[in-house]
Amino acid sequence: MIRDDIVKWSAEAGIMPSGWGATENQWRSLEAFAALVVAAERERKAWDATYWTAYEQDVAAAERKECAKICEDLAKWCSETVAAAFESAAEEIRMRGEKNNG
Repeated sequence: MIRDDIVKWSAEAGIMPSGWGATENQWRSLEAFAALVVAAERERKAWDATYWTAYEQDVAAAERKECAKICEDLAKWCSETVAAAFESAAEEIRMRGEKNNG
């Protein structure tokens, strides 16, 4: 992240309109704020479903559904023992979805 990025973003956010000058202290404050935002985003528990947006939850649900389907499709082409393992995996994937949604 460079000062040019911060200038652009502060203008887009309406904090510092484009073409306006800023004192060195104002720039340091904007840079510090940007660094805090970056740090907070890095610490965000991205894989914890409680922080996911509805869109992210929908994408994860669709991926689980497709993964379970792939397991079931593979089970059709395998020996009985391996097929049982694929079917079990499909069930585990579905149960994980229910756990995350419930």
